[in-house]
Amino acid sequence: MHNSDSTSVSCNLKNPKR
Repeated sequence: MHNSDSTSVSCNLKNPKR
């Protein structure tokens, strides 16, 4: 993981870790 910026957002939208 190096550029986990957009991925983080996408992942959050797909599976939000409340």
